[in-house]
Amino acid sequence: LEGMSLYDPSSAALNQLADEQQESPQPLVAIIVDTHNNKNYIADIQAQLREQYADKTQLSFIIIRQGLRRKARPLCNDTLQLDMNSLSRTTFINAVSGSVGLIEPDLGLKEDKASFETNTILSAEDAALKGTLFLVAEDNPVNQRVISHQLNLLGFSAEIANDGKEALAMWKQGNGKYSLLLTDCHMPHMDGYDLSREIRKIEGKVEPFLPIIAITADAMKGTKQECLDAGMNDYITKPLQISVLSSKLN
Repeated sequence: LEGMSLYDPSSAALNQLADEQQESPQPLVAIIVDTHNNKNYIADIQAQLREQYADKTQLSFIIIRQGLRRKARPLCNDTLQLDMNSLSRTTFINAVSGSVGLIEPDLGLKEDKASFETNTILSAEDAALKGTLFLVAEDNPVNQRVISHQLNLLGFSAEIANDGKEALAMWKQGNGKYSLLLTDCHMPHMDGYDLSREIRKIEGKVEPFLPIIAITADAMKGTKQECLDAGMNDYITKPLQISVLSSKLN
């Protein structure tokens, strides 16, 4: 990749990288090959690199795992996954270039579209009258685009909030126009858990309650219960699959 430097994971190379980033910060992409599907190993590496570099430069990750999907998919705000069994040079270059902001990454939305009937996208006003207007709380622009696109394919419309605080304000001003809330769990200013608690507190004992579904990259044991304890109705793990989303909504 022209204009990009490659470092191996040795201590000497990482020390050199740290020195160079301190002198002249550049976007940093960590490419991690996970042949054993060891999520804890990957999480440890990401935590170490975030601690060392996140406050110094733009840091993002590409995780390469076993799989057959031909396009990149977002796992969380700073991470894309590639499937090694069908990985092409073009897809790899696209993912790296997208991670540093040179282009918009190709997330294979056309593949999803081919599997579902294309519905007419209604205006927010018409969707609210029909009961198909959702509120989406998500701070990552790529994830916002993916979720909006998938909801449109399923016949729903969405208004996007960039964090929990903004979503709470939009819900209050909406006067019941949203039929469902999809919220990321980890966002700045107010996370999805606090957003759900605030909504339930305001709702009190008045029905109908707003259905709330969490969207989270955290698939660890106890996450579902944490979502339910915060007042959510269900949760979906990232990367968000349109078939799973359709099943939940139906």
